[in-house]
Amino acid sequence: MDRWADAFLTGDDHRAAAEQAEEDRRCQQLGDLHGELVEAARRAIAERPATN
Repeated sequence: MDRWADAFLTGDDHRAAAEQAEEDRRCQQLGDLHGELVEAARRAIAERPATN
């Protein structure tokens, strides 16, 4: 956020912005973990021996 916009925000606006930033960070972490899990599952499936 630039300093000019920041000058017009209230304390509630700052709290809401901080809460949104935290939620965005958590969503990004969750997305990253999901990607790692999917990749690990793909590797495990590719590496398992064939059973025929």
